[in-house]
This record gives sequence, structure tokens and C-alpha cells, in this order.
Amino acid sequence: MQTGDRYIVADCGGGTVDLTVHQIEQPQGTLKELYKASGGPYGAVGVDLAFEKLLCQIFGEDFIATFKAKRPAAWVDLTIAFEARKRTAAPHRANPLNISLPFSFIDFYRKHRGQNVETALKRSRWEVGENGA
Repeated sequence: MQTGDRYIVADCGGGTVDLTVHQIEQPQGTLKELYKASGGPYGAVGVDLAFEKLLCQIFGEDFIATFKAKRPAAWVDLTIAFEARKRTAAPHRANPLNISLPFSFIDFYRKHRGQNVETALKRSRWEVGENGA
């Protein structure tokens, strides 16, 4: 690299993505910070929170809170399934990412709401067949 060259440092952490721009200065080869790190909520934690928000929109915030409290191992199973699918995501992917709900979630929903998860999906704007799902 030479004097005047610029580069970007991208720190993609769990909660944010922070970008900083540096320029190489002379005579000592020091760095000048052109753009100070600023983070947007684009890290993995933000994606996870958006997924949980989507589940709350479909199944109800109270149900998701109850499911997490009463079936913590099943909640972990669901988040693991989401994590696995999230890792296969690509920005220009033509096909939707489908996330299978564990049987424990489906059964718990049926017992606590007295209806199938399909009913909740049909009531929501995320009905199977819509939005590529």
C-alpha cells in the first residue's frame, strides 16, 4: 500500500456491523481515520430478533413468551433450526428459505391455542404460498 491509499475495516459482529475508513499518511506511514466506526443493527443478533418478531406477529407475542418459558429446550431447537437456515441465506437467492417448525412447537401451539399452526399462518400475511413461502 502507498501514501494516500484508503481501505475499509468491516467488523461484522453479533450485534452490529461497524465500518471504518482509513487513509495511509506519510512520512511515518501513520493512519488517518476518514470515517469513524458506525454500527448498524445488521449483525446476527438483529436477524435473530427480526425472526422472533416475525414469529410473534404470526403466533402472538404472548404465545411465544409462554413457549419460551415453558419449553426452553424446544425454543433452543427452533433457534438452532433457524440458525442452520440462516447460514444458507444469500442476497440473490431466488428461492425462499423455509424453516421447519419443530413438532414440539406445533403440538404446544395446538394445545394452547386450540388450533393448528396453519390457521395462524392463514390469518397472517405470511400464508403459505404468499411472499414466496
